[in-house]
Amino acid sequence: MIHILCVGGLDPSGSAGIIIDSFVAKCFGAHPICIPTAITMQSYEHVLKIRERDVTDIIYDLKKALAFFDFSAVKIGMVYSPEILENVVSALYSEGIPIVYDPVMVASSGGLLSTDDLAERIANVSTKFRLITPNIDEGLKILEDESKKSARISIDQLKEMAMELGEKLRCPVLLKGGHLKDEKEAIDVLVHDNSVRFFVSERVAGGIIRGTGCAYSTLIATFLAMGDPLEIAIRRAKGALYSMINNSYSVGSNVRVLGLPDREYNVIVALSNALRELVKFLPSDFVPEVGMNIAYALPHAVRREEVCGIKGRIVRFGDEVLSMGHPEFGASDHMARVVLTAMEYDVGIRCAINIRYSQEIIECCHSLNLKVAGFSRKEEPAGVKTMEWGIARAIEEYRKATGSLNVPDVIFDKGAVGKEAMIRVLGQSPKDVLHKVRKIVYAL
Repeated sequence: MIHILCVGGLDPSGSAGIIIDSFVAKCFGAHPICIPTAITMQSYEHVLKIRERDVTDIIYDLKKALAFFDFSAVKIGMVYSPEILENVVSALYSEGIPIVYDPVMVASSGGLLSTDDLAERIANVSTKFRLITPNIDEGLKILEDESKKSARISIDQLKEMAMELGEKLRCPVLLKGGHLKDEKEAIDVLVHDNSVRFFVSERVAGGIIRGTGCAYSTLIATFLAMGDPLEIAIRRAKGALYSMINNSYSVGSNVRVLGLPDREYNVIVALSNALRELVKFLPSDFVPEVGMNIAYALPHAVRREEVCGIKGRIVRFGDEVLSMGHPEFGASDHMARVVLTAMEYDVGIRCAINIRYSQEIIECCHSLNLKVAGFSRKEEPAGVKTMEWGIARAIEEYRKATGSLNVPDVIFDKGAVGKEAMIRVLGQSPKDVLHKVRKIVYAL
């Protein structure tokens, strides 16, 4: 059993803090041990009161927990004062446990959750963090530059700000861009080992969702505890969080809380339903000579075994389209690699299907305003896997040409000697992918 230590505020509303930390860790098979640093009295609109715990009591609880459990990672959330942060980090760092720190300073409602001097003293201990995960407002506090407003920050400024934080804190920084008001995507920037990496998902509309920052950092800590490298842990965490946001539910006053992530059962059911629908409307001449497959990944997928496909493929039999098998995880290596590569660029793009290539279909996709990109197998370097290289090449070229962070709806190649030309339709889910395929079919 993997044990995760969660240190942070106790929010009795159950929507944030160590309660949500415990919830998400359990969702992914970890056992959480939670130590409260403060009890916050909050409504969904206001922070009413904060009852800070004495630092000696917190450290006592911490040492007892360390004596009983072998922790694989630690997530630190709300700590009211720099004294608590410095003492907690000192006690944990001596144990050699990776620390993920989410510097919670302001509640979703806008109320303060820390003393004024916490932000300026984080740099005193930041070199001991495996990762720090501020949002834009918290990042501005740490940089002591609150003249900017998160709603007015561009993507380029987000990147620049993340680099400034990395230089000041001297540890890996994941700057969360969920507060970029004018963006259709939720964009986060990782600065680590002199490199910059973007993590993208579609922004989900539908009211205020509490606890997302707490959940995100705890998910990262959980996947680190399971042995994932930092970038993989972040990608899996962002995918899992996106699924939980999609499954969020209302608790009134335009406020939502995180729901359960999609699991194997949900993926198989969605793919089974899509398969039944697909064979009813798809013309047989859309099926390539090599057959078709449709793949759908778990929200945190990084391996083929975490992607569900059709065992036996989808084939043409006369004028009919037939499925020769059933949904099964690990069933399609080819389409799994398409999906996993797309998810490296946008964790929300979890589904893909392949259909027969024709120039007529490509022109139809353009006329429908679908986002279209392609790659040439003739340019493929030696020693690479075609799907990983080709899908990545198409996405990067599309982004460069459009200046966006979008992933194309359609990625095609014209084949090569012994390789059939192919079109791949990508989307967030089987329902989304079939909607795009149906539009193409009905437009031709």
